[in-house]
Amino acid sequence: MAAPTLITELSQTAGSNGPAGSVSPIELDNYDRAHASFIAQLRDGKGHAATASVASATTTDIGAANSLSVEITGTTTITGFGTAYSGPRLLRFAGALTLTNSASLALPGAANITTAAGDTCIAVPNLAANGWNVTAYTQAVGSGVPAGTVIDYAANAAPLGYLKANGAAVSRTTYAALFTAIGTTFGVGDGSTTFNVPDLRGEFVRGWDDSRGVDSARVFGSAQSDLLRDHTHNYSAPSISAAMTGGASNTVLTATTTATGNPNGGLGGAETRPRNIALLKCIKY
Repeated sequence: MAAPTLITELSQTAGSNGPAGSVSPIELDNYDRAHASFIAQLRDGKGHAATASVASATTTDIGAANSLSVEITGTTTITGFGTAYSGPRLLRFAGALTLTNSASLALPGAANITTAAGDTCIAVPNLAANGWNVTAYTQAVGSGVPAGTVIDYAANAAPLGYLKANGAAVSRTTYAALFTAIGTTFGVGDGSTTFNVPDLRGEFVRGWDDSRGVDSARVFGSAQSDLLRDHTHNYSAPSISAAMTGGASNTVLTATTTATGNPNGGLGGAETRPRNIALLKCIKY
């Protein structure tokens, strides 16, 4: 076939969407440009029929959908997109599920993905691997929070896409983006397959000094115990004097009493703190 100019001109047989026989370099460039354009159109939601809806399954057969735009519903973990290779697909996810990286489902960064409602990606057939390559994975508007971001959450369970910042050891592969962002700053885990998230339970978070000199020589991610700034308390102790006159030499005797004690008193609790509200610290993965 000649180089296509519209997505709708693509053959349902993926192998028929390329040049046949010997062609000129210019013709090969035309095919490459056409396919790159189609991927851009899929990304932007143009040039294809209405979106088809497919329920998630272990093998979700997106190639069998009668549209180049497919919405995947449900929450079942997906390990493959089937073997009906009829061209690329624009995928949109209706909610949270897990895409499992494998030889037949190649995901960005070779890491599993937990989807969120509104996330999109392009799935391109990979005939050599008898599977699909996922590219241009885009999080929904409002969900593009970088891994490692810490939030205060007004519930006692972490929201979708976040972990409790409780010092737990978690998988370096399952949470690859978070591991890339924070590494072993807050703990090495088992030293090979896990790492630790920060433990922010019961803690106030302070901005890192970063050479400003207010909290100098502070190591990033390090903990600090409570402390009162060095200070003094000044007070005056009253004196009492009494004079006595008597005796042959009419001697004057003076007695002075000085008040003593602890000016700081003994009141207070086990820590120094401002008024506060307890919320759940969570970290984006």
